[in-house]
Amino acid sequence: VDDDSRKVRLEAIYTLGTIARPPLAEADAAALTKALDHFDPDVRAAAARVIGRLGVASAGDALVTAVNDSEPAVRYAAMRALGEIRMERAVEALTGQFTFYGRGEGAASALDALARIASPASVPLFRERLADRDPRLRQAAAEGLGRAGDTSEIPALQIGAGNDGSPAVR
Repeated sequence: VDDDSRKVRLEAIYTLGTIARPPLAEADAAALTKALDHFDPDVRAAAARVIGRLGVASAGDALVTAVNDSEPAVRYAAMRALGEIRMERAVEALTGQFTFYGRGEGAASALDALARIASPASVPLFRERLADRDPRLRQAAAEGLGRAGDTSEIPALQIGAGNDGSPAVR
């Protein structure tokens, strides 16, 4: 990860993400967590993606910090990784990010993460976004309601499953 060659740095992270299986050895988890603070934004984004893929829960606090990174790709990858590791403590921060972005990739990343965590506290937000114009937000809202076990919107979900214009949402 600390090689002089940018290509080697990125390949090392993505190779680990491809061949490793959870749970990750403590030293490898620490190296990935450290990479979230690397000078190269592509390395930071790659580390966040791989942390999420491998479920490195010990990197949760570093991911919360990365949600405020100067590079959008790092922020979005960190948000999604928080969802993949299902970090319940990040619900408030992710809800704040969703509110801040409102639309676009930032909002989609935050709502996707919240849907993966599936906290009961996020159910009102999922209900509100079930009819959003953005199909990514509708999909995340439906998934969040399902994972949270909320049955209040079953009729709307049934209609969406048969009629939504987006195959991903259906």
